[in-house]
Amino acid sequence: MKNWRVNAEVLFEKIGLHIYTNPIIYLLSILFFTIILSLYLPNIKVDMSPEAALHTNDPVLIEYKQFLEKYGKDTNIIVAIKSDNIFSHDFLNTLIKLHNTLEEQVPAINQIKSLVNVRNIRGEDDNIIIEGLLDKWPQSDYELQQTKIQALSNPFYKHLYISENGKMTTIILETGAYSSEDEDEDEIFFKEEIEVQNIPISNNENYARIAKLNTIIQQFDSPNFKIYLTGPPIVLNELTQTMASNIKIFIILSFLIIILVLYLIFRRISGVLLPLSIVFLTLLLTFSFMALLQTPITVTSQIIPSFLIVVGISDSIHILTIFYKKLEHYQEKKKAIIEALGHSSLAITLTTLTTAVGLSAFALSDVAVISQLSVYTAIGVFIALILTIILLPALISILPIQEVILSNRKKQLTDDFLDHLFDRITIIVFHHANKIVYGFFIISAISVILSLQLRGSYYPLKWLSEDNTLRIATELIDKEMKGSVLLEILIKTNVQNKLYNSDFAYLVDNFITNSNQISADNYHPAKAISYTSIIKEINKALYGNDKTFYKIPKSDKLIAQELLLFDCSGQDDLNQFVDNLYRTARISILLPRSDAMDDIILIDQIKKHLITLFNPQYSIVFTGGIPLVSKVVVVVRNEFIFSYLMVYGLITVIMILLLGSIRIGLISMIPNIFPILLGLGYMVLYDIPMGIMTILIGTIAIGLSVDDTIHFMHHFKRNYEKTEDIEMSIRLTLKTTGRAILFTSLILTLGFIILVFASMQNIINFGMILSIIVIMALLADIILAPALMVLYYKKKSNASYTKK
Repeated sequence: MKNWRVNAEVLFEKIGLHIYTNPIIYLLSILFFTIILSLYLPNIKVDMSPEAALHTNDPVLIEYKQFLEKYGKDTNIIVAIKSDNIFSHDFLNTLIKLHNTLEEQVPAINQIKSLVNVRNIRGEDDNIIIEGLLDKWPQSDYELQQTKIQALSNPFYKHLYISENGKMTTIILETGAYSSEDEDEDEIFFKEEIEVQNIPISNNENYARIAKLNTIIQQFDSPNFKIYLTGPPIVLNELTQTMASNIKIFIILSFLIIILVLYLIFRRISGVLLPLSIVFLTLLLTFSFMALLQTPITVTSQIIPSFLIVVGISDSIHILTIFYKKLEHYQEKKKAIIEALGHSSLAITLTTLTTAVGLSAFALSDVAVISQLSVYTAIGVFIALILTIILLPALISILPIQEVILSNRKKQLTDDFLDHLFDRITIIVFHHANKIVYGFFIISAISVILSLQLRGSYYPLKWLSEDNTLRIATELIDKEMKGSVLLEILIKTNVQNKLYNSDFAYLVDNFITNSNQISADNYHPAKAISYTSIIKEINKALYGNDKTFYKIPKSDKLIAQELLLFDCSGQDDLNQFVDNLYRTARISILLPRSDAMDDIILIDQIKKHLITLFNPQYSIVFTGGIPLVSKVVVVVRNEFIFSYLMVYGLITVIMILLLGSIRIGLISMIPNIFPILLGLGYMVLYDIPMGIMTILIGTIAIGLSVDDTIHFMHHFKRNYEKTEDIEMSIRLTLKTTGRAILFTSLILTLGFIILVFASMQNIINFGMILSIIVIMALLADIILAPALMVLYYKKKSNASYTKK
């Protein structure tokens, strides 16, 4: 095992020598490759939609796309207006103006529904009148009062268009499912035979739509006509804009912090510019790869810049730390960089491998956004490694780096302080190894007990701050209207005209009527709507508006006639809830926004209720945005333990192969498990749930923390093979590698801690937990790892002595 490490170090020295003597060839090659790839960068997309969370071949997503083809988008924009006197002439006049303005000016809207045009079915002089509620304008106060009574007593309006207390009403904008960008009418006319590809609505279209909507709302908003906005497209836009803003902040802060720390470490301009050039190219190439492979930036992608910056910088620090020491000793760039590459390249290659293994644990995840993050961060760390090994010797070769390093009093003081610190740590570790190991074990045991109480969560609205306008609006609308999102259900009978059957219609109506009684821990639907509401309204009108006839008739033929009568009226409400052959019934359930964990429980309760109502031969399909997100949560929960065990197993094998010993390989994993357990315990103490971001922490953290362990173990073994003295080997390792570990941990901590400046709570939690884990990993690597080596080698020495 020793020979292969020596051979690898010699190989890296030869590579470094070739690059140093031929820098222009390597630099031009990287420049050419970068220019070609960066041409794709402008094509990169941003996609924060629920559809982006799953792979295109996922059955749940396929079912949802089929739903969109037939019924259109289920993600409505809700414009809610609050007033103490909704049923006044002034308010209704303003409502009509707002309704018409939205209809005329807001792009990418299929239709608009409000009290202005919501269906109003009534019987009048043996006729059935089907019109909008305000088609007949109330002239007198009496007629206005009758309109109010009519609206508040209509079960269909309740929670959908008017609140229970009559102080909030809504305008519902039904959004288009597909993009209308780049459509050329002439091209469509001449290519009618060609199948049109449906492209989902773009972020640009959604942004333009909401920007126009906000402009209009500002014109109408007033104390007596207070307007609130919510709905999935609004949430999507808010998350997209927030993410874009966060990425800019993270990149700027990361570079500022890195510049400061690098200068403090090296006190040289080259020590700042060389690592920065590497991480800049790493980011450019990684995002260019995403654009080339048509992978969008998603909710998880915003951590990529900070992550790659700190990881890329860490590689450079390990080589440059040795390089500048060798440069001071040899007074020659060439020899210094070649020895630095031979000394550190194997270690950073192995750390890159372990980091990539940790990241790739979720590469095969059924959740696309997690899979993509795993793949592209792994690609990014390999790009950083390649650029580090190539660019450092190439740039050092051509740059006029000062070969004589002048003594620096501040630098000397820093070196003296660190040397003294590592001397003290060595003494404490060598003489109190047992106590240190027991102390870490007790803390780990407490963390394990705490981690058993971890809870799962996926609640995008809670990612936003409590004073966020959208969050305030959504919570208010959910409070007043009892819901703002839709859960879609399809009852597929596969029997033509089955929806005319009175028994079937009765079962659907039974579910609709009692849906608000189904609950999961006080979380229940506001209401459910389907085609049966139309049947009951027509039936009531046929019998002179008698409320006792607001029910499903027993005659199949009468149901068919009533639905035909409504269909001929020009209203399109029916088409939204049935298919062309009346085989499939759509049920839309209005829900308040909640945690996806609650949605999973509620969907399960609803499914059980439907199965007891309907014949098992009917296919019951849940679709829409809520099931998409629920699928993500279920998959993440199921993959969690397997992925963690897999990555720990793979990294353990790598450590065993690297260190040439099964025992030492297993022992070396102990300092890496400790910080993860502590991070999980911290999450429980501060009630941070396991979500789509935090689930990645364990695999990312193990990939990062094991890097420092590799550096420590790798150099400890080298020193022990030379000295055969445990205490001396620890002291030498800490004074050289320990210094680099300290600096890289500092950079990692600062790189992740800047995430607390995010405006999304899930990113703040991610940054805080990772920062704590990195600090704990540092302590484990400079205290626990040496203590374990002391115990292991003392026991080994005693066993060898006893044997003799």
